[in-house]
Amino acid sequence: HRPRLSRAAAAVLDAGCGAGEPGAVAIARRHRVTGVDISPAQIARARAAVPAGNFICGDMTAVSLPTAGFDAVVSFYAIDHVPREDHATLLSKFRGWLRPGGRLLLSCEDVDQPGAVGTWLGSPMFFSLFNAAAMMQMVCESGFIIDEHAVEEQREGDQTVPYLWVLAHNHSEADAKFVGRISLTVETRDLERAGVKVALTRRH
Repeated sequence: HRPRLSRAAAAVLDAGCGAGEPGAVAIARRHRVTGVDISPAQIARARAAVPAGNFICGDMTAVSLPTAGFDAVVSFYAIDHVPREDHATLLSKFRGWLRPGGRLLLSCEDVDQPGAVGTWLGSPMFFSLFNAAAMMQMVCESGFIIDEHAVEEQREGDQTVPYLWVLAHNHSEADAKFVGRISLTVETRDLERAGVKVALTRRH
């Protein structure tokens, strides 16, 4: 399956963009990307990787962005590092930043973890998550309609880690007739080329 945006040069927010690989790089091939990350070093790398992008160093739970300013919001492996008591508020912010009919593509680990510091790529990292069922319920309660979802296992070192992928749209009475016309920006083949395997299951 290959979700994409029909709008040319759409405005896409990469929340928790890191160094811009692979998300912002893939998005920038077709659209206008804005990236937000809390790490100055990662933002510097993202600016080098995607010179045409707009990258903001800041906490995505506190950054100020225009209401209804984006056609799509993507967030890959980032919400995992936000305290889970803030996840509902963050999802509501994502919806507020989206235009009517805009799309959300979200990935996070499928595990129930109130909060812990673990090791990732040799460095200490904070993790705080809900399991897949609870996260999907939260996405819906934040005002999104889930179009597709999957739990995909990925190898990390010597272990296999399950990740939830959710594709959803920002729905309201006013934009109901437009739902389905706008699809997501990032073609999954771009992510898979960078080593991220995505297999979404359509929700009927």
